[in-house]
Amino acid sequence: MDYLIAVFNKYDIRGSYPDEIDDEFSYKIGRTAGTYCKENFENHLIAVGMDTRKSSKTIKENLIDGLNSAGVDVIDIGKATTDKTALAGNYYNCAFSIMVTASHHPIDHNGFKFMYEKGNGFSNKEMEKIKKIFIGDEFISGKGNRTDKTEEFDKIYEQKIESALEKYIDTGKLKGLNVVADCCNSFASRHLINILEKYKCNVVRVNCKIKSDDASFEPKPTEKNRQNIADMVKKTKADIGIGVDLDADRIFAFDSTGRWIDGHEIFCLLSETIGSKKIVASVDTSSMLQEHMRDAKVIRTKIGDIFVSEKAIEMDADFSGEPNGHYAFPKFCKYNSGIFSGLMLCSIAKEIPKMRKNLPKYHNISKTITHKSHREKEEAMTKIKAKAREKYEVVSELCGIKFRYNDTVFLIRASGTSPVIRVMAENKDKKKLQEDKEILLDQLFNTC
Repeated sequence: MDYLIAVFNKYDIRGSYPDEIDDEFSYKIGRTAGTYCKENFENHLIAVGMDTRKSSKTIKENLIDGLNSAGVDVIDIGKATTDKTALAGNYYNCAFSIMVTASHHPIDHNGFKFMYEKGNGFSNKEMEKIKKIFIGDEFISGKGNRTDKTEEFDKIYEQKIESALEKYIDTGKLKGLNVVADCCNSFASRHLINILEKYKCNVVRVNCKIKSDDASFEPKPTEKNRQNIADMVKKTKADIGIGVDLDADRIFAFDSTGRWIDGHEIFCLLSETIGSKKIVASVDTSSMLQEHMRDAKVIRTKIGDIFVSEKAIEMDADFSGEPNGHYAFPKFCKYNSGIFSGLMLCSIAKEIPKMRKNLPKYHNISKTITHKSHREKEEAMTKIKAKAREKYEVVSELCGIKFRYNDTVFLIRASGTSPVIRVMAENKDKKKLQEDKEILLDQLFNTC
């Protein structure tokens, strides 16, 4: 059972295929999820989608067989993005939905994301229940049915995107726009391109095969991929370059000059575009957001889209996200959508260079401190927190510890998956930021 530690994470299930996650494992996850559904819901209907990895179809088939064997009915939407699967669960009134994906992780990995009927991801508490049933090896038996809604929901999903876009923006602004779109060979290759072309955008396609079977392919915006898009934007004189990861829950972007737009800036640009009044943001989001959106209420949460989406639903926020590229628009979907975020950025593409000039200027740096073990990491983190509380102005302890040293704000937190401590810092003064970082790291880490 040691391998379970690796594949059962706090908020999803993920591992290498077929070494950790194979056909038998996938079938058992289906039986597990079906049993969990029967024990916790009156509604025994689950929506299932999959990303475009080569292994996803086999995994999905075994997952559905397992669900049916527990007496659970399944809505199969075929190839999908994670937000699309979440929306299917809501549209078809399912108990919950499951997406077969390892998101931006290596192409030879795969896994499962579970989402509630509202569209937000399962909490750690619910994932522990799933794990307990899996280990217990006692499953409910029955006979469920499978209904293929692939073609039907492809159309419904795009209709939902178009309907929501019209609530947020003047879609006429998209006409004639020149867009470089890197779809990471995800199913965004169909939906994002279809919608851009419907609104009469001129699209330069990059990685739009809807098939991810190249073992060397990176399912995320690596430095090399990013440079390729930047060069393509400049070469084609595009108005914007956008891209997603393999399950399309993250967005990355470049303006018309080929300049990378970082996640903090995207957060500000999108918040401004929709006129947000109540925003939920992870604690690692730059102070730039609050300063720029001074008339909005910004609510901070722990790092992780699970925490962000839960708080957004609780607070009835009109926008939420994290600077890693996760952004959610509740008028469209409670789950993060790279496709919808990309379309929203396209609507302001020609204004972005000017809008960026009006953003507060902050400089950010990060550093990773590696320890020999999780225990050593936790011991060091305990000492760091104690010192920070004693010496500095603590801003938050939602996730690790966030505090102010001179004019520099630091966030130091332990990784939940590896024996490392992550240090993030920001300051408006670049030189002062570097100086404060060196002094503080010496004060905090040399004795920990």
